[in-house]
Amino acid sequence: KMSDEERREAGGSSFYGAIDTSGSVQGSRGLSHRNTVRREARDFEEFGGENEEESTDGADPIEKRHEQLNSMFGIKPWKHHVSRRPLEERSEVVRRLHQDPTRPPTSLIPEETLMNLGNLVWWICFGPWLAVTYYIVGLVMLLTCVCRDYQRLCWELAPYYLWPFGKFLISDRTIEDQLTQSTFEGEGEAISLISTKSPDLNGERQSTQPKRPYYWVWIVFGAVPLTIAHSIVFAICWLVVVLIPMAKVNREAIRVLYQRPLESNLRVTKRFSGSNVVLCTYQAINVSYYKYSVDGMNVVLVNLLSVVILTLVLGYVFPHIGMHPPEVFLFGASLISIVPLSYYIGTAVSSLSAQSNFAVGAFLNASFGSIVELILYCSAVMEGGLDELVQASIVGSLLQALLLMPGLSMIAAGWKYKEQRFSPVAAGVSSVMLFISVVGAFSPTVFYSIYGHQGIQCDICTPAILANTTGSLLLGNSTSNSTISSSALLCSQCLIGPLRNFETDPIYQDKTKPLMYICAAILPLSYAVGLLFTLKTHSHIYDEPIKKKGADGKDEEEEAHAGGHGAPEWSRVKGLIVLVVATILFALVAEELVGAIKPTAESLGISQAVLGLTIVAITTSAAELANAILFAMYNNISLSVEIGFSVSIQIVLIQMPCLVLFSGILSHWQKDLVPFVLVFPLLETFCVILAVIIINYITTEGVANYFKGTALLVIYLVFIASLCFTPRYQGPI
Repeated sequence: KMSDEERREAGGSSFYGAIDTSGSVQGSRGLSHRNTVRREARDFEEFGGENEEESTDGADPIEKRHEQLNSMFGIKPWKHHVSRRPLEERSEVVRRLHQDPTRPPTSLIPEETLMNLGNLVWWICFGPWLAVTYYIVGLVMLLTCVCRDYQRLCWELAPYYLWPFGKFLISDRTIEDQLTQSTFEGEGEAISLISTKSPDLNGERQSTQPKRPYYWVWIVFGAVPLTIAHSIVFAICWLVVVLIPMAKVNREAIRVLYQRPLESNLRVTKRFSGSNVVLCTYQAINVSYYKYSVDGMNVVLVNLLSVVILTLVLGYVFPHIGMHPPEVFLFGASLISIVPLSYYIGTAVSSLSAQSNFAVGAFLNASFGSIVELILYCSAVMEGGLDELVQASIVGSLLQALLLMPGLSMIAAGWKYKEQRFSPVAAGVSSVMLFISVVGAFSPTVFYSIYGHQGIQCDICTPAILANTTGSLLLGNSTSNSTISSSALLCSQCLIGPLRNFETDPIYQDKTKPLMYICAAILPLSYAVGLLFTLKTHSHIYDEPIKKKGADGKDEEEEAHAGGHGAPEWSRVKGLIVLVVATILFALVAEELVGAIKPTAESLGISQAVLGLTIVAITTSAAELANAILFAMYNNISLSVEIGFSVSIQIVLIQMPCLVLFSGILSHWQKDLVPFVLVFPLLETFCVILAVIIINYITTEGVANYFKGTALLVIYLVFIASLCFTPRYQGPI
């Protein structure tokens, strides 16, 4: 092991604290064992996880309310934490991700470890680009005659950015900046820390010195072109995510360009000797950066906001300049844009709910919890001709929430846990309410299938009267000597069933339509009764601790997470702003998505029903699906199951009645509008009701394993395949 003096010389002292080669913080022996356990229990920080080493006694009220809302009826559980967590209490992996590139190494890095695939990727793809740029700028500085010192600096930095690994970009310190003392008290031992940053180096000391004229020549002809080059590389590295370490290096490189590098004697060395470290890096790629967060949001979701901007530019700017992007490309970009926007909306709703009382939280979840689907479906109804897509998307979302979400969650958890347990009583409340709701929502379908007018629905009907040589007429596969009208048809792919011509069908207008409005009015009342049951009269059902199996097979009591320190990640004002802006952006994206559906379906050769059952249904619920899987992977299968129930309940009790109401109001102004009706194809109704029965049976025992998850997944795939192969007819004859 290195001595303290050698460690300080090697850069082991920094403003983060003295760190040994294993990454553990030295001088922390005085910390309590409880804090150590808290850090080690958070290996999944950025997606949020339940810290089962702590009780709820010390939990901050915001995070505790968030956990309580997660377990309530009809409210979508949200995985993301809503309170801010100090970096020092996170896992070692996450703390390394947030490490500053100006931080020197804790020990000397062997030269052979620098030759890895990630560093070679930088050397091939980005290093030459930056090196050539620095050489060109150095040549320009040489031609100015007055900036030859900057020319030498640029030509020294060129090979550094070609291969920066294992090298140090350092600057000199002034006497007053040399030492910054900090002391950690650990078992009678004081450790002196030398700061690796010099706040006054380019601050107060240099602000008193006048800037020489050639400095501005450097800014205009040197710093600006180099800033553009570093910005391009920064953007690419940041979007790739695993290259974020080099994105940080480029960000610091831009800052260095404007901090008078000549006066600070900026230079490159391979040996660290106590000078102020400006930049140092050892690896270009780190696959763990998918956990990295920006302002409380995962970096992958933050990067997907660029797709939202691209979609808005393609949909609203390009047509005004006479350019029309391919509809399939616009459709794909719009679908991808749904994922980050829905996640931002969900996080904002969760944050605002946790900072409010339970009544406000329930209202926010009931209103904005389904805002993504409602905006999309209402836009499709207004577009016209997409009623089949809307109905198929609703059925696909129900099947996904009831079968796919719990199925994938149980399978994902099965890799780590042999068996997981959840409260069958709490799941029973949701399953019973869901069964009642589905019966009420699909009653108009059953009624119309029994009493509606029956007729022949054909897909292909063509005139087919052919005369044979004997003078008889051939109709289809039969011959007849009788006289047949020239209007006879050769019919194929015909089916006897209910006529769906609702405008002229008296059974629908006089009987089914009033029944549909009655059911649409009753369904939201059922949601209110469920909230009253879980929030007021029987809230104790969700407070009971349940036994669950740990990774070692032993029983553990499930406890609420005690994360955060009372300060919300997003304040009420910020959460409200994010909620409003994300909702507006989604409305704009939904308009482009709906407009591109028909051309995309025609170009791909698939029906609206297939598009709605699969792509649209899964995309709109992608955030909930990800949350369900993450809950299960961290041994909280109860919330994974509850997500499926909550999504299904909101679809049946909120989304479907709202669509009926919206279509009814809109049809008074647009007489040719095809409204949304609660009359679904019989096979879709059969699949949904059977899915409710299956998930109700699966949850009666309160035990989950990968076998049950596989069964649910198989049933989901069979149902979707059956619905996709169902013949679709254009209309009655």
